[in-house]
Amino acid sequence: MDNAADNSRLPEGFDQLANRIADVYIIKHPTDPVTGELSTRIQDLEAIAKLVDVSGGVETLAIQWGCENGLGQQNIWQPPFGIEPGYYDVVVDLNRDGRYTRGVDIVDGRLSNKPLKSYHYGFRTVNQGQGQGQP
Repeated sequence: MDNAADNSRLPEGFDQLANRIADVYIIKHPTDPVTGELSTRIQDLEAIAKLVDVSGGVETLAIQWGCENGLGQQNIWQPPFGIEPGYYDVVVDLNRDGRYTRGVDIVDGRLSNKPLKSYHYGFRTVNQGQGQGQP
């Protein structure tokens, strides 16, 4: 019997990330500098000179292998959450330079190089009872 891990379902290149140290930021989703609307352009995230974490502090942690039952999951944000309702992204800063670097860092929002016609933030927070039935 082969005891090697089955890596066939992992994203390409994931094995290069395991055990690296990364900084994880919860940031306000960028807005378009012209319209003030939520941005759909990756350039607006790249234009942020320094990522500002809104969760109470940047989390520095080792990227680890996971498993389907959640063993070894790490918290990146401890309650109470205490941020204003709005739109946010999680940025995994792999080169730990405090900026989003395309092709190196990971962002959970669906930003692209061209405008798309859907929501592009990673997640949003609402006041209790607000936003029910909305995306």
